[in-house]
Amino acid sequence: MGAALLLGGCGDAAETLTPDRVAEAERLDDAPAAAEPTRLQLVVSPHPDDELEAWSQVDRSPDVYTVWLTMTRGEATAHCDPDVHTAELDVRAGEIPPSPPPEGAGTASCVDARMASWTTFLRLAWPAPVEEEDQAGDDVPSRSTAPAPQRLDLPDQPAGDGTEASDVPTRDGRPSPGALAWVEPAMAMIALDAGDGQVSEDDVARGVRAVLAQRGRLLPDLPLARVVAAAYTGSLPDAPYDHPDHLAVTEALLERSLTQALAPQDGTFVVTGTHDPRATLTSEVDRAEYRRLMGLGPAVTGDDGSPSPQRLGLAQRVYGWLAFPGGAWPPTETAVPDADGDPLIMARVQRFAHLPGPDG
Repeated sequence: MGAALLLGGCGDAAETLTPDRVAEAERLDDAPAAAEPTRLQLVVSPHPDDELEAWSQVDRSPDVYTVWLTMTRGEATAHCDPDVHTAELDVRAGEIPPSPPPEGAGTASCVDARMASWTTFLRLAWPAPVEEEDQAGDDVPSRSTAPAPQRLDLPDQPAGDGTEASDVPTRDGRPSPGALAWVEPAMAMIALDAGDGQVSEDDVARGVRAVLAQRGRLLPDLPLARVVAAAYTGSLPDAPYDHPDHLAVTEALLERSLTQALAPQDGTFVVTGTHDPRATLTSEVDRAEYRRLMGLGPAVTGDDGSPSPQRLGLAQRVYGWLAFPGGAWPPTETAVPDADGDPLIMARVQRFAHLPGPDG
């Protein structure tokens, strides 16, 4: 390197780099390039806000490309009713308004709002390291937005394992509008349309095969590292939750013939209740990471004039308008019922049924 380096452009005064700045430039030049993905993982959820239920088993390694797959667009939620989301949204506490404002369950505006929240959350939350700040900070936008997705038809095509990948799941036998896809360097987000409240086990199996058949086309052509089912189900004494879409994802991905056909290297991880006899593995979300996603702060004066905890975590801010059972999403160490019997399923400590891969 020469003795003097000059920075400057047309009309700019040239700037001499100091030794400290030269050293910093050399350090950046010598820094290793970001790891190229060498493996792919698939995270399957029934709705576009369930991914936290299995967050502890999503591999954060920089060499793993993550495909987030939701079986539905979440269009049946009562939170898309204008009266409901207007009454429950708490902007003063830090929640982000849905965009566009949903005009009712089942409407196109509801789908658009759900997709905007989902893609905004995943872009902000993944794959940020746990060493970052415990709270969302100022990087969270004032509204969730989603760029225009790719619209895909997923026709019958070889799945790469000697089986056939069927069409994208449909609602009530009607033609599906196809998959929505956002494909980025480190991850992809794909939303099928099996129908909120109507997902079947067959829908899940067909959808998973069809999406994985996109390797080498829409998706990087990488070996499958693991499959994670982010679809909590449980019964007392665990958090009682038996939504049919969750059951469909759980049962489909616990089917050994599907796991054997997909052959993920690390196996399939299906989140479930602590007392589920099929559960074989416990894992935890790092405490700092959990605060970054689910953190709440001191009470502030909410939109209705009453005290409300400040929403600090990314999930609290982006998904706050969808919070269940109401108010903020309740942080919880394990999946348990609350005092009213409502299920708290966004737990820090998570329990899984694990189907080993071919090497396990």
